[in-house]
Amino acid sequence: MMYGFRDKQTSVPAVHLLNMFDNELLKNMIEGIIDKIPAEPGLHSEKGITGFETEKRTSTVRWFMDAGFESILRSAIDIANYNAGWRYDITKSELLQFTEYEVGGHYDWHRDGYCDHLSARKWVVDGGPKDLRQTNDPQLLGTVRKISASVILNDDYEGGEMEFKTVNDDGEFEITNIKPKTGSVIVFPSYVHHRVKPVTKGTRYSVVAWYGGPPFK
Repeated sequence: MMYGFRDKQTSVPAVHLLNMFDNELLKNMIEGIIDKIPAEPGLHSEKGITGFETEKRTSTVRWFMDAGFESILRSAIDIANYNAGWRYDITKSELLQFTEYEVGGHYDWHRDGYCDHLSARKWVVDGGPKDLRQTNDPQLLGTVRKISASVILNDDYEGGEMEFKTVNDDGEFEITNIKPKTGSVIVFPSYVHHRVKPVTKGTRYSVVAWYGGPPFK
């Protein structure tokens, strides 16, 4: 089942796809990734900014790639991209990010990417990328992030809702609040403002993915 949320900027700024992944598979994934991959603090990146800002973001992340998992996720991306009417030209994917929010963990309002042509990623080596307009991955050179996705790995926690800030027909901001279920995927254009509210009980696990391509025209 798919739910879409509308605003005047993007027509459909978020799509919520239910039951895309098997719960047992996701449970095993959580245990396997935590056991095998070291955690690191979650970074916050925007134009001109990359760093550890605990007021903006508190979480840990682990980077991985799983071809089978990504194949299912890509099908969700394609469904949302077509049915929402975005029809973005997607040519590249990035490493998957396993994200863990413990009590108090959150990620305040931010964007994952920008839609202007000036944001096409340029090559940088020294010190690594400083913001979303730079990359040290030759596969991503000249691309922009277009679609973001969050796969919900569990729902036995409190708080941690995902929210989207959109604009209605009167030009006023509206907030859409989503408390997704295990196995669901939330797909949205990377330039849409969104946040993860603080977790108040338990631990929230998700996999975040980004898909990009040539700059918007």
